[in-house]
Amino acid sequence: MLEIAPGPGPWDDDKTWRKRARAALDRCGRSIADAVCPGHDLSEIDLTPLRLGHNSMSFRLENGQSHAFVKVFDSNGAPGQTLFWREKNALLALRKSGLVPRMIGWHDSHRLLILQHEVEIPLTESAPEVLAFDMGRWLAQMDAVAPFEPWQGTWHEYLTQFGGKLAVRRIESAVDALAHIPVAGLSLSRNTELPRFMRCADGRLLGTGFKRAVMRPRGWDFALLSAALPQMFPRYAVATQAALAEGFDQHHRGDLSAATLDDIAAILHCANLLTDTAKAS
Repeated sequence: MLEIAPGPGPWDDDKTWRKRARAALDRCGRSIADAVCPGHDLSEIDLTPLRLGHNSMSFRLENGQSHAFVKVFDSNGAPGQTLFWREKNALLALRKSGLVPRMIGWHDSHRLLILQHEVEIPLTESAPEVLAFDMGRWLAQMDAVAPFEPWQGTWHEYLTQFGGKLAVRRIESAVDALAHIPVAGLSLSRNTELPRFMRCADGRLLGTGFKRAVMRPRGWDFALLSAALPQMFPRYAVATQAALAEGFDQHHRGDLSAATLDDIAAILHCANLLTDTAKAS
């Protein structure tokens, strides 16, 4: 019987994690073993759960010299299927970029992704300003290689598509400002303000967490991350926002500027606050 020991994660808050892990491995354990350690049974592999999400679980697998990172999406319902396809397609589109973990295998019916294992250094070992600069550089490099679609219009026209989900119209000054900022096309966006990154032992920064990836205006991820930095680093808010902008501007090769995206970030942040206030009232 394969024993599953919990790794870092919210295991105490979710008493069903072991049941979920067992169900995931019963469903796709053979596929995992064949991909990571051909000729070996899953019982011969050391497996440690790393992350537990609402629609997925992640594991680290080890067998002698073989290491891998495995992500299994829930098999029941449409959410797990949608998130699986978004993450898989994004990683495939970026597989040659060097900006994301390398995907070495997948199984569509099992909603399973197998990624190359990387020796990881905690992000907290980097000074906040250094991490912010590197994240800005990653976002600039990502903009150069991400899938692109043309889109004509302004940021105001784009954001009004969200209707009541984003209270942009309630900010009078924002309407005029956004109406004069053109959208420079759409590109693949992780669509999250969370710092989904990992630092490799050689210093590289890799982007992770593409399960909500969609096409958004170029610079969207920069704006979301810039707005989130004060919450991530309250004591270093100004310094980290400046470092993020510097890293982006130094490495971006195009028509986007961090200053313009910071203006958009401030508007998005205020619009989100107004939206949340309206929901609470």
